[in-house]
Amino acid sequence: MAALVTGGGVALDEGALDEGEWDAIVVGAGPAGSTAAHGLARGGWRVLLLDRPASGPTIGEALPAAAGRLLAACGLPLPNPAGGHRPLAGTLSAWGSDALEATDFLRDPDGPGWLLDRARFDADLRAAAREAGAVLHPARLRAVERRDGVWRVSTDDGAVLGAAWLVDATGRSAALARRLGARRRRDDAQIAVFGIGAGEGATHLARTLVEARPEGWWYAARLPAGGLLASCQVEAADARRMLRSPRLWREALAATRHLGPALAEVAFPDRLRAVEAGSAWSSRLCGERWIACGDAALAFDPISGQGLFSALHGGMLAARALLAPGAGDAATLRAYVDRHATIRAAYRQRLGLAHDAERRWPDAPYWARRTGREERAA
Repeated sequence: MAALVTGGGVALDEGALDEGEWDAIVVGAGPAGSTAAHGLARGGWRVLLLDRPASGPTIGEALPAAAGRLLAACGLPLPNPAGGHRPLAGTLSAWGSDALEATDFLRDPDGPGWLLDRARFDADLRAAAREAGAVLHPARLRAVERRDGVWRVSTDDGAVLGAAWLVDATGRSAALARRLGARRRRDDAQIAVFGIGAGEGATHLARTLVEARPEGWWYAARLPAGGLLASCQVEAADARRMLRSPRLWREALAATRHLGPALAEVAFPDRLRAVEAGSAWSSRLCGERWIACGDAALAFDPISGQGLFSALHGGMLAARALLAPGAGDAATLRAYVDRHATIRAAYRQRLGLAHDAERRWPDAPYWARRTGREERAA
């Protein structure tokens, strides 16, 4: 199959669509989808990667060093400083007290993590999937049905595609899984309200900066591609107020003990952005010849620092499940579901410990809903 052209636009290899049915159509070309497509294509499957990558900034630019071992195990490229990525020295966090505490990633056995140029990182993963043999179709899912033992996928550009398997890698929307009967479950309604600013301030910010506040918690990082990200993780009602009146967001930022002074000279835009940022999962992770991975299966609170790692790991697990002997039988799919249940249980325990460590504002709505909960694994 011919490689596809990427850049300002994505060209479709039209001839590839005339070659018959696909072994798998992966819906979503983010980190999870590209990793799954790469693994399946390397395993000899005929794979179509279906997505029209969105424009605009993407939250999730930090990648822990342990991801290097995962990328290497998958045969995927490591983030390269020549590609715009920078080593991440560590974090500074004010959590549970007013004092900043440093975490030095240089002491990690895996070395420093990365601050990513997310657009470049995602594009490199898609390129690796194409080089392995997957074909990218730049379109969006419109409809799906199972007919005569084959999945028929209709796209918004008029194509009708057939596949033996479907992989949902559509992120938190879980767009495919929900069409196939899954329900999206959420632990909370946390929203990240963020802006990307410009200016000479915070030039010293070589680490990510985290600060808990009564309304939620803040995160800041200097982006390799330029600009500085500041994000506030709050309840949905507070997010709506901040989006209606960005002045409230700026006032909350200025009231922080550490981020406010560090970002005092940074000019943020009037228009803020918001994305869902709470824990979430799908009620069904797989079914008859379909499987969900990445955030479509299990999404993490960003305080865990595991969002991107989880997406890569989920794509790898999905590919391995489909390539395993007996793929599609009850035992294989049950093992896939059980693995995710184990991951979720461990994550919920760690998240509970993180929330319980912050006791300064027990009556604030954000913290009252998250501390001292008895049923961590609900």
